Amino acid sequence: MRDRILKAFDYVERAKARALFDMLELGGKVKTSLPIAAAPIRGAVEIQQALPPKSALIEYYLSDDLLLIFAITNDALELAYMEKPKVKELLKVLDEFEKRIDLVELYAQGHEDLQTVSNADAMAGIAAALYKYLLQPVQLDWGKLERLFIVPHGQLYGLPFCTLHHEGEFFIERVPITQIPSASIWYYLLVERRSVSSEQRYSYFGIANPRPREFSCAWQLDPALQQDISECEKIVKNVAKLFEKERLSTCILLREKATYALFKEYLKDYTIVDLQTHAYYDPGQPMRSVFVLVGERGEPRWVTAEEILDLQLHPEFRLLVLGTCYGGKVRVTPGNDLLGFIRAFMAIGARSILSYRWALLDALPTVECLINFYTSWIQGGNPKDRALQDAQKNLIEKGRKGEGLEQGWPTFDHPYYWAWTLIGDPL
Repeated sequence: MRDRILKAFDYVERAKARALFDMLELGGKVKTSLPIAAAPIRGAVEIQQALPPKSALIEYYLSDDLLLIFAITNDALELAYMEKPKVKELLKVLDEFEKRIDLVELYAQGHEDLQTVSNADAMAGIAAALYKYLLQPVQLDWGKLERLFIVPHGQLYGLPFCTLHHEGEFFIERVPITQIPSASIWYYLLVERRSVSSEQRYSYFGIANPRPREFSCAWQLDPALQQDISECEKIVKNVAKLFEKERLSTCILLREKATYALFKEYLKDYTIVDLQTHAYYDPGQPMRSVFVLVGERGEPRWVTAEEILDLQLHPEFRLLVLGTCYGGKVRVTPGNDLLGFIRAFMAIGARSILSYRWALLDALPTVECLINFYTSWIQGGNPKDRALQDAQKNLIEKGRKGEGLEQGWPTFDHPYYWAWTLIGDPL
């Protein structure tokens, strides 16, 4: 049985490596010089031996007919599986989760009572069903875990596992969670690259609310991309002050100063980059997805995910906060498992990415979640995964006390407000 598990795990890892290779092969030229292309495929035994104590890695493989769940700890390796009838049930629950979580989209569709359509209790019920399908089959002692790594696949890439619900609490309240594109990339980020360079260097570069003179362009993008997102400016201003208190280097570019030329120039000089801007995800061509900055003459400068592959990061790059609002619905397919921006930035050497899957709300919960994350990480000295857990638990606790937005929106324990995902290195 163990040999069958090892072979199945190897097959899944090779399939993920093939998807990554296809993404890097652009214009007929394979970008093998990119850092992530150097990550060799690792077997389950190597992963098991390298895992830190009190941690686990769970890897999924999802098709229309089958779900495989690999669970790896220092002293255990198991495989659970689900066949077509149950997989169909799972996919229906995932669709229901998707329909209810994006409060901004529901509001735009004209739902008069968001609390009825998507209240926190209803979401908890859906998230509890997802727990039953995705985590309950795995025989792990959650109470003893201090860190969990999730390797999703297919439609599961769109699911923030922090929102799964069990016995009256969200799963993020139990254990910090980090998402990884593959187990082999986990090994590369946390074993190989960490052994080469473990020195912590912190410097902060924040870009927020780029305001070109006009947004007209040849592409027929969502009109919402023209919206002024001034609350995002509060994030980078407050975070910059936090870094300055620690006597760390900072640079922020706001509104008309948030140009592509400066972004490209400064990107290689800072270890932490916070990108707060509008973005549009192209489900048909993920690497043609775009985010907006300001061009040389004040025009919109749409930066594609494919262009990112030609940019340069600081050699000790620690974190990209991808605070981008998506004007289009995100659709995840097995061949393009991750959003174009996430794959592209990881390909050029980003150790960690903090991302959000839906249209970001330019309001208090987004500001508070990110500032609390930075405070716990930089000032509190916590690893990134625990810092994110602290920020998420803070909003959940406020929501349970009845705090929320006005005009009938759900309270802050609704996952929409805090469902950020940390991808890559949790430390």
